[in-house]
Amino acid sequence: MALTSVERAETRRLLGFWDQTRGLYHRLEGRMSGLSTEAEDQVRAWLAEIAAIELQMADARACRLKVRSITSDDESIVLLGWDEIEGLRNEGNRLVRQIATVLGVDVLQYPFASAGMAGMTNLS
Repeated sequence: MALTSVERAETRRLLGFWDQTRGLYHRLEGRMSGLSTEAEDQVRAWLAEIAAIELQMADARACRLKVRSITSDDESIVLLGWDEIEGLRNEGNRLVRQIATVLGVDVLQYPFASAGMAGMTNLS
């Protein structure tokens, strides 16, 4: 069974491709259409893991970003939950790289990057 339109849209989003311009990215569209059943199953599993990571990040931001300590020397604030969020970001980006590798395309914009982690080659 091929990736659904929702799964394809989510894959585009995670790889940094705009869904509205999908006709411009023939390589990505062709690769999504040509996946083996095993590769489709793996991409689906990664998409589910990424969705879980996004929920965990939202929960961590809402519930666990509380002040752990304030250092009077340099007036810095240490927040609880920041390491958790950073770990989730790293894992999310790792999974996105896995999807890109299976599809044989580059990630245009990492969804969990705090700044522009991007690679803009092989767009065709």
